[in-house]
Amino acid sequence: MQHRGSRRRDTANRLIAEAASAFGGLDVLVSNAGFADRTPFAQLTDAAMTASVEAIQGAFFRLARAAIPQLGEGGRIVAVSSFVAHTFRTDVTTFPASAAAKAGLEALVRALAVELGPAGVTVNAVVPGFIRKDEGAHRAIGPGTLQRQTDRIPLGRIGLPDDVAAAVAFFASEAAGYVTGQTLHVDGGLVIHP
Repeated sequence: MQHRGSRRRDTANRLIAEAASAFGGLDVLVSNAGFADRTPFAQLTDAAMTASVEAIQGAFFRLARAAIPQLGEGGRIVAVSSFVAHTFRTDVTTFPASAAAKAGLEALVRALAVELGPAGVTVNAVVPGFIRKDEGAHRAIGPGTLQRQTDRIPLGRIGLPDDVAAAVAFFASEAAGYVTGQTLHVDGGLVIHP
């Protein structure tokens, strides 16, 4: 009997193979895996920390590794990160395990951008802020907390899924052919870098 973890690890190879077969190749990979864990650092278990790293970094690692042989010059890899890897303030909910895993994801993006640059493949990350969820979807923070945090966003609103999709589409486009190893924040100004 195959172990559940090894079956999960085989999923990336299967997904990439099925996509390449169905479409005659692969041009773009978008990795948007993970979940929000707001457990305080002191209460995190080894298993919870491992689960965040596995779901976020592990999924990207296996998908990208499987996709690389399928991507030719002009290929694109886009990872979806999160503001939690950049925002550490007392007025914004922190997510220690998720933040660490997403920060590691962004490091993998930059390392892979260097490796794949000579082959003409770009690798970038989109970093969403607070984004509106579908009705009934799991929410990591309650509506009252979300409203208080939204009030501190310079553009004064939470983002829409289309806001994130537009950034992903840009990185996947020919217009982004000379952009690699970058993180694009789509957060209404929640994270402003000096």
